[in-house]
Amino acid sequence: MKHSNVIMFLILLLLSVSLINGCDGISHGQQRRKFEFLYKTNNFAAVFTEYTNDIVNFSDLQLYETRMNRLYSDVNKFETVKGWTKSDAIKEDFLNSIDKNLNAARSMQMKQSLYREFIKDEHEVIVMRETAEDFLNNVENEITVVGKE
Repeated sequence: MKHSNVIMFLILLLLSVSLINGCDGISHGQQRRKFEFLYKTNNFAAVFTEYTNDIVNFSDLQLYETRMNRLYSDVNKFETVKGWTKSDAIKEDFLNSIDKNLNAARSMQMKQSLYREFIKDEHEVIVMRETAEDFLNNVENEITVVGKE
């Protein structure tokens, strides 16, 4: 009986040590860096989506352009994860999505006479919202993929 208690204690101790080492490896390793990059990108993508959803009136486009220029600058400063090419692709996709929406907003401003004051339901604005939402969904999907690694 004493012998089995000692063995059980040693097994429990070994399991605890291996679990702690495994968690430590994750928290200091490549997966942690991937998660940090993805969650930072996810936060900025949520802001991107929110700003895009704020476009209701034609007058909102000027503020949107200012916000997108600032967001582009911030995202461009992101450091990608060394050894993980997917982070480079995600960053590039984010910059392209911002640029696409920024160009659409500029194009709408140049063709101002074609639009009413209320533009929330205009095709260009709907496409801009879809671009932002698609990028956000892609980042969330990648978080799930990295979580399963």
